[in-house]
Amino acid sequence: MNIHDVNEVPSAENKLGVIFNRQKELIEKYHPIEKSNGLLQTELFPLNLHCRFCQARMKDFAWRVTEELGEATSSIVTDGIKDHLFEEIADAMHFLVELMIITNIYPQDWDTPGFLEVMFEEAKENRNVAVYADEIKLAAYNVIEELSMAMNCLKQKPWKQTHMETDIPRFTKYLQSTFILFIHMCYIAGMNASMLFAMYFKKSEVNKFRQRSNY
Repeated sequence: MNIHDVNEVPSAENKLGVIFNRQKELIEKYHPIEKSNGLLQTELFPLNLHCRFCQARMKDFAWRVTEELGEATSSIVTDGIKDHLFEEIADAMHFLVELMIITNIYPQDWDTPGFLEVMFEEAKENRNVAVYADEIKLAAYNVIEELSMAMNCLKQKPWKQTHMETDIPRFTKYLQSTFILFIHMCYIAGMNASMLFAMYFKKSEVNKFRQRSNY
């Protein structure tokens, strides 16, 4: 099953809220799978931002986001196919939203139910992604840089023997800013709110199928 097998996408006024709720459903299934594979660093949910095992899990998710963004920008060069780029962006969004959920950061922090629509008010739809490759790559790098600054707030390094607490407001600010820059990257790539929501939803349906089929 792939995204082209998903024909129906629900309508939603608060698209961001629906995305976060759908990701929580995926978490309920994926966490036991990661635990059975021996790769769940901690069962705490939400994570304790001062805990070294929790911080290892956060950095794991930060790398997952980075990897998907790398695949996204690489796809512009290798095939220039918009659907491929958008699918990789949706994969990155899955991991970024999950990172926010497990660190207890939710859409209401922005207090704007129409957040996505506002960000995409003048989305550059129907862009030739190959022509704007450098612009899209720069936008993706800005996401990674801001995400790196969020991870830099986590001081419980594997090699450190002293405990250092996390500056939670600073971490939260960086992670929220990461998400806003991510939405801006989507805007630069030519995705409007409906396109991003549809691609996220379709990929989430694929992930649900994979869970059911023991993929």
